Amino acid sequence: MDFLLSNIAAAFLILSIIYELATCFFGYRLEHFFSTACGFILGFMLSLLAGLTLLPKNDYTLTLALIIAVGVGIAVAAVAFKFFKIGIFVFMFSTVSAFVYNIANALIQQYKLDYDSATPMIEKLLEGDFSLVNWWLFIAAVVLGIIAGILTMKYIRQTIIFATAITGAIGASTEIFKEIIKFDNLAVILIVAAALTVLGVFVQYKTTKKFAHKHR
Repeated sequence: MDFLLSNIAAAFLILSIIYELATCFFGYRLEHFFSTACGFILGFMLSLLAGLTLLPKNDYTLTLALIIAVGVGIAVAAVAFKFFKIGIFVFMFSTVSAFVYNIANALIQQYKLDYDSATPMIEKLLEGDFSLVNWWLFIAAVVLGIIAGILTMKYIRQTIIFATAITGAIGASTEIFKEIIKFDNLAVILIVAAALTVLGVFVQYKTTKKFAHKHR
């Protein structure tokens, strides 16, 4: 069980870094893909956590919860793919909520980006242990995510480009430095994130002009 949980957490880290970089540079152009992917991830994670909390605890709890989570994730992803605006809302809600929670939680931890606790947090959640979750911060992140999702409906291109560049840059920089390089320097992380943000916005605006008419 411990081996499986550790591998799931490691896989989430790798996928998260790839996702953050793709979000930074291709957030608007790939919004349909990202909205579908976010739909799957959101449905998968929420149903997985619900399953681990509600299902009877035995040797098959994790396996059963994973099967249910995959099914729910596919269903939510299908809805996000079929209905564009719902998908965009899910995408922005997920991106902004995760960003707000991680950054605010980092500031709470005495201005240190405490991402080396990300892996044990994922393992704890997979075990049905929510002790590492800051619930007040979680609620605030969800509310801001909903607001961002609503605003995106009016200013789709601008909101998606800026939001994806910023959140992708900070997420990728932090995870690479903290989890891969093991270099804990907030100033360096923020400088790299700022540079990636500017580059991400520039690349997205330059490569998405011909796609802008879709959302006018």
